[in-house]
Amino acid sequence: MGPRVSTTSQFKAASLRQVDDAKELTLAILDKIPYSILIVIAVFMLLAPFKPMPHVIEKLIMLKNGALTKPIDIFDLFYHLVPTIILLLKVYRDYSK
Repeated sequence: MGPRVSTTSQFKAASLRQVDDAKELTLAILDKIPYSILIVIAVFMLLAPFKPMPHVIEKLIMLKNGALTKPIDIFDLFYHLVPTIILLLKVYRDYSK
């Protein structure tokens, strides 16, 4: 029986390379998104639905009052904030270079 081909350190190195590749791919995708589109989507999602009250404001009031307990409400808040979070990440990445 021959020596082991894969050692723990080789496996960790390969895993770290995969993580770095995934990180670079994610950042490359983030760099390709134009600010104009991202700003429009972020503003739209922050203000949607327009009547009676935007969900983000409603959910933040619920959070302040301690009433944001249902998983659907937490998901809804996160869903409406995702474009804004992506926009903030893009701004941070562009200005930290």
